[in-house]
Amino acid sequence: MRVPRHQILTFVRSGIDPQTYHLTGSRFKTFVSVTIKKPYAQKMLEMGAKYILTGFNKKGEKTIFTALFAVGGGWYQGDRYTPNRTRRSRLILINPTANGFTLYYFNNHPKTAKKRLIQALK
Repeated sequence: MRVPRHQILTFVRSGIDPQTYHLTGSRFKTFVSVTIKKPYAQKMLEMGAKYILTGFNKKGEKTIFTALFAVGGGWYQGDRYTPNRTRRSRLILINPTANGFTLYYFNNHPKTAKKRLIQALK
């Protein structure tokens, strides 16, 4: 499978808050820090969400909010839907690392190919 164009973003755990991660080594500006927390809303729990990712830009404005779902092999997937902008979903795949995680950000993706994408990225 050919992997669609995407950005690879590396986030490292904050030394202050273990739920906060900061972007390193990239000029990506959409979100430069994120928090990852366990879901507490009943709807998210019923949907099977393992975590909630919230991202912020340099001004501290929330720019992303997504539920993360386990897709096997330690990977998680979410999406970014921006109804007031492009009206399209962006796939987010997360691969945890020792000090944080690698986030694969796809602007365009085949919605049914998430597991195949993970295999191709390994």
